[in-house]
Amino acid sequence: MLSFREIDKRLAVQANLNEKTGKGLTKEEMLSSMQTVMGAGHETTANSLSWTLYELAKHPEVARGNLGGRKGARSADDQSSGILIDAVQEILRLHPVSYYGNREVAKDDVLPLSKRTTTDGRTIQEVAVPKGTSVYISLAEYNGE
Repeated sequence: MLSFREIDKRLAVQANLNEKTGKGLTKEEMLSSMQTVMGAGHETTANSLSWTLYELAKHPEVARGNLGGRKGARSADDQSSGILIDAVQEILRLHPVSYYGNREVAKDDVLPLSKRTTTDGRTIQEVAVPKGTSVYISLAEYNGE
């Protein structure tokens, strides 16, 4: 029987292989990538935890779990885990790990504007976005209040 360590090692090697060539990253490249991923994971987790503590300090009723009944809760444990999940989702909505996203437009499209905008004396209601255009999306603005 294989140990968990041996299974993890085999999975890591298999995940590293390129489908087409059957070759993977060198040991140095893999270690470098792992350091980046671990650093990024640590930073985002610490950031989210900091925002969670800040928001809980602002809203002690949530920290105490005094939110009234939770729909569908079968037990006190269900109630507590439901409140925790709701709190974490709300924290990540208000303070996302990444504040923006970058996408490339796949096909010509038109972006409607929520408010009519005036430029050069003209009022426009939409903006043409050609294929290949880089678009920055503000997740913080989209999810904000």
